[in-house]
Amino acid sequence: MYTLLKIMYSSFIMNYLSYNDFGWSPTFLYHTNSDVRFMEPITIYYSKPHLTEYNIELPVSFDAREKWGDLISGISNQGECGSCWAFATSSVLSDRYNIQTGSSVKLSVQDLVSCDIFDTSCNGGEGNTSFYFIENYGITDDQCKRYKGVNGTCSDFCDDGSKVSKDYKVSDIYNVVDLYDDIETRVKKMKTELITNGPIYVGFDVYEDFKLYKSGVYKHVIGEKIGSHAVRLIGYDDLTGSWTIANSWGVTW
Repeated sequence: MYTLLKIMYSSFIMNYLSYNDFGWSPTFLYHTNSDVRFMEPITIYYSKPHLTEYNIELPVSFDAREKWGDLISGISNQGECGSCWAFATSSVLSDRYNIQTGSSVKLSVQDLVSCDIFDTSCNGGEGNTSFYFIENYGITDDQCKRYKGVNGTCSDFCDDGSKVSKDYKVSDIYNVVDLYDDIETRVKKMKTELITNGPIYVGFDVYEDFKLYKSGVYKHVIGEKIGSHAVRLIGYDDLTGSWTIANSWGVTW
């Protein structure tokens, strides 16, 4: 009965979005590959913000992929595992490491999902704790541990049987915005940080209509809140008043 009602309600949302112009297009494919009900509520851990120069002239739009090209990670698929926090963490760190070194490293999501003692694997996690874990314990790369989409067990060995080497650690964890910043200041700081140092770990609330998104500039229109989601911020556009995010629901989303 619940399933039938859920399908009927989703159809109602789909029809409502299809016959009205809200600036973005829905799809008839309801995205069920990633169950946001089990994703973590994104919390912001406030500490002393990183001191950066915020008085640079900002362009009207920016895309990290255009500035840094192949140094920026592609799109991944977390599947049924609530590991958005791990994907956002590993991809942001991969991007920033590659920007700084000119490398093409892809850090292991599975290493975080299986080994991060401060988070809860496929049942969710948070950015502040995942970064803290890497700062203290390190992380290996994707060649050592490929993503499997399950909790798994933390092993000292790579998939090929060789010894795990935690070669990568975080040297500086900071928040881009401060607790008392107003919206305008927060937006300016986020844009400046993005342009200067690379993609940023961010989180937002997910509503039912978001899982029907296909194209355009999304804004919440209809449906209940069903969870929260961590993603990677890679750009913005002042003309449309939008942010560009890299999601972890696969390339067909």
